[in-house]
Amino acid sequence: MGLQPIKRWNLQTSQEEWPKSIEGSQVHSGFLDGYTAAREDMLDAVLRLAKAYPDYSIALVGHSLGGARAALALLDLATTEPQLVPRLSMYSYGAPRVGNSAFAKAIGDLDVPVYRVVYEDDVVPHLPPSSFGFVHHNIEDWIHEGEHQFCRSTEQSDTCSGGGGGLAVDVSAHYAYPGLKYE
Repeated sequence: MGLQPIKRWNLQTSQEEWPKSIEGSQVHSGFLDGYTAAREDMLDAVLRLAKAYPDYSIALVGHSLGGARAALALLDLATTEPQLVPRLSMYSYGAPRVGNSAFAKAIGDLDVPVYRVVYEDDVVPHLPPSSFGFVHHNIEDWIHEGEHQFCRSTEQSDTCSGGGGGLAVDVSAHYAYPGLKYE
């Protein structure tokens, strides 16, 4: 068994305008760079499968960075392939904040099911900090002590995972989502 690579934290918080069709929408530039690198292949696959299976729904699912990319993909598909909107849904688990309020509003304005799940005191959904202009989209399903608390606000509150406004720092909760397996 050789040395294992050390995981690095990316503390970048710059935003860039995206998508251009939504005025004022800005997203984390690092998340966008990663999404853009896979975008063409993803769109080709989704469009091919959507055509082959016209009666199937399209669920975008991701954990952590995958959840951020699922949000980008959802808005991308909705704006570039509007005929697919009735078939779209998104599920994210432990996803960070992806963009600003215009981005979050654009996702909230879509007429599609969007589920953003946070488990216990997972730190990742508190990043990047809201003080840097990042906000969450849609309703949060906070799983706390085995119960589900649905929070309808993008702001932190005592009833959501931000409980009392303090920053949660439990990294282990990020890898303990019920039903998810990490290999």
